[in-house]
Amino acid sequence: MAMKKSKDSEQMHEVRHLEDGDHIGEPGKGYTHHGIFLGHKEVVAHFSGDTAADAQLCTVDISGFTDNMRKRLFRINYGAGQCLSPKESVDIAKQYLQNPQSWNLIVI
Repeated sequence: MAMKKSKDSEQMHEVRHLEDGDHIGEPGKGYTHHGIFLGHKEVVAHFSGDTAADAQLCTVDISGFTDNMRKRLFRINYGAGQCLSPKESVDIAKQYLQNPQSWNLIVI
């Protein structure tokens, strides 16, 4: 599903405004690529692969995630009580990065 600008997301013009644990998205044609911002050293945990079947969880720097900022980057915002804390999001993403076989979309 493509991401539309709404009260639930905001376009990020500067990476320095991202915070650890932010859920970010980069709109593509007919889809949105999602990731978790892990900080300025590790940057983004996301799935990468030619097909859904061979997608692997990995980290990439923000320029790799956004194609050197040529693509729009959005932060997805949630209301109070609708999501994990930023620390929990980062901790879970790092756990899955260490043990990618444990990933199960239904768990999240």
